[in-house]
Amino acid sequence: MGISERKVREKEVLRRKIIQAARELFAEGGYGNATLRQVAQKIEYSPTTIYLHFENKAELLKTISEETLAPLADTFNAIDEEFNDPILTLKNCGLAYVEFGLRHPNEYRLVFMDSQGWNEESMDLSEEEEMPGQWVYESFQILVQDCIAQGRLDPTDAETLTQVLWAALHGVVSLHLNYTRFAWIDQKALATEVIDAIIRGSGPKSKIFD
Repeated sequence: MGISERKVREKEVLRRKIIQAARELFAEGGYGNATLRQVAQKIEYSPTTIYLHFENKAELLKTISEETLAPLADTFNAIDEEFNDPILTLKNCGLAYVEFGLRHPNEYRLVFMDSQGWNEESMDLSEEEEMPGQWVYESFQILVQDCIAQGRLDPTDAETLTQVLWAALHGVVSLHLNYTRFAWIDQKALATEVIDAIIRGSGPKSKIFD
């Protein structure tokens, strides 16, 4: 391995250390309470080292969010390829979303529940950039539109229906994460009932499960 290749590898190793340290600090104390100086201290480097890899804390959060949600994106794609029925695709993507949130509570909280990180002001986004995790909503929106196009859901307001679906699924995840001592029914059963209730109330009932 030449000098240039070794430098590239060392740079990537350090970048991974920064990301992992930030991920742990954000999860432990919240995005708003963590500082880049703390990240630097955790990996035993000077704060200026962080800025060689990331412009600011918001960019670091965006990177972590994208990496966190990458497996969920892969799952959505696999489900989309497996089912030809848009209703079944929508249901299974919804269940996958809930399962992901419950299996990765710290990561889910960081991306979708940290009020100090999950807002446009702290993220300092340009007009072209999306909020981390926005693709999740857009994926559900596409599936809802597919269902409407096939006459499986009522063609009134796809955006409203998508937001209702996402809000309900997020509610299932966040309640399970925050109320761990509550006597919940089976997690998958609950998520399935929530999704089915939305579908039943949003389309021609005779066509929903054809």
